[in-house]
Amino acid sequence: MRAHATGWTGRFVAALGLAALLLGACAPTAKVSEGRRAATVAADPASPPPGLAGRQWDRIPTNAKVVALTFDAGANADGVPSILATLRQQHVPATFFLTGDFVKAFPARARDIAAAGERVGDHSVSHPYFAQLTDAQIRAQVVDAQAQIKASAGADPWPWFRFPYGDHDAHTIAVVNSVGFVPVGWTVDTLGWEGTSGGISVATVVSRVLGALQPGEIVLMHCGSNPTDHSTLDAAALPQVISELRARGYRFVTVDALMGLGYTISTSDGGAHSFGAPWYGSMAGKLVAGVRVVAIAGDPATGGYWLAKSDGGVEAFNAPWYGSLRGRLPTGVQVTGAAGR
Repeated sequence: MRAHATGWTGRFVAALGLAALLLGACAPTAKVSEGRRAATVAADPASPPPGLAGRQWDRIPTNAKVVALTFDAGANADGVPSILATLRQQHVPATFFLTGDFVKAFPARARDIAAAGERVGDHSVSHPYFAQLTDAQIRAQVVDAQAQIKASAGADPWPWFRFPYGDHDAHTIAVVNSVGFVPVGWTVDTLGWEGTSGGISVATVVSRVLGALQPGEIVLMHCGSNPTDHSTLDAAALPQVISELRARGYRFVTVDALMGLGYTISTSDGGAHSFGAPWYGSMAGKLVAGVRVVAIAGDPATGGYWLAKSDGGVEAFNAPWYGSLRGRLPTGVQVTGAAGR
């Protein structure tokens, strides 16, 4: 089982000449389910990951300049296409907390989120106030939503849960923990959900994110539109939010960064094999003739990794891409290694 990721940012794994650090986020390929099964083979879905129970996590405990963008999906899906397009264009991972009612009402959008490789979390079935529920009702809200998300989106939200309205206390946390889930709150609410009719603007959203900025910040945004003015301010502000955070030296993770350590080994055929860590994809079956993967390097900020190829090419998986030597190597020269920074 995974250990809590205390002090995770400075860690790395090196083994057999092929090494990687893996910490968190969302898989960007169609093989995400397969990879996550391999990565969590030792995990017990009936229990929270070790070290994470007993509290709600409102930020990722790290001194690294990373931010987790999270999106709650409950009311409607009006902002989903724009949000996913921005994340894809900017190569930014995010976490989406889905309700059971959302995935039933908008199954195609739920599948779009999972198919994009974004991390999903559990946000209850019907978005009630948890402090007003019995223990049995709390458990049903969490477990039933998990089943609905898996059935509609094809992705498992375990172990992440977000309380509707942020309504929680020590007892509700304990009940949620009893079914294996870990509550994740937020460092800052953008208030984009209040809409233009509530006096909020794109500038307000950006200002709130930057005003609360700190290492490990968890940002709460929403997928839906305001019911009165139909604005989707979080979706509209997202490109500027990403740009401003990057300008301040921040990079992006999912809430998987709260989890423990592990490692990934690459193989010459392009495969990437995770042990006790999230899996983000590989080049297996995608290499051209004569090209092989020669090294793997981990990104300590995002938990992703890079696969370096013998022809000088570099493939990024939940990690920023800065360029490569593809087509620039002298005759007879091959790449022999890679190192993350």
